[in-house]
Amino acid sequence: MKSLQILSLFALLVFASCTFDKKNMPTIITPPKTCADTVHYSTTINSIVTAHCAISGCHVSGGVPGALDFTQVANVQAQDSAIYSRTTLLSTQIGFMPSTGSPLTSDEIQSFYCWWKQGAPL
Repeated sequence: MKSLQILSLFALLVFASCTFDKKNMPTIITPPKTCADTVHYSTTINSIVTAHCAISGCHVSGGVPGALDFTQVANVQAQDSAIYSRTTLLSTQIGFMPSTGSPLTSDEIQSFYCWWKQGAPL
C-alpha cells in the first residue's frame, strides 16, 4: 500500500512538472544600483501615475473609497516608497498595483525607484 502511495505521488510530480509553464512566470525587477540622471515628477513620474494610477475608479477624487487621490502630487510624494513597493510585488501577491490594467514596465519602475531614492523631486 505504501509503495502505491509513493508511486502515485511520483506520478503526480511528473505530471505537474510537465504542465508547468515557465514562460508565464512573473519576473522580479531588480532596481539599479545607481541612478545616473535626476528623475523629476513633472517630466517623468506624472505620466506614469496618470497612465497607471490616477485613472477613473482608482486613485482619483471619488475613486476607490479610502484610496489616495494621486492627481495631487503631494499624495504621490508622501507614498513614493509604498507605490514602488506595491508595483514591484509579483502580480499574484496581495497588494500588487496597479490592480487593473497593465503593470508598469521595467523602465517605469526603474524611473520610479530613482525618483523615490532621489527624494521625489518635482
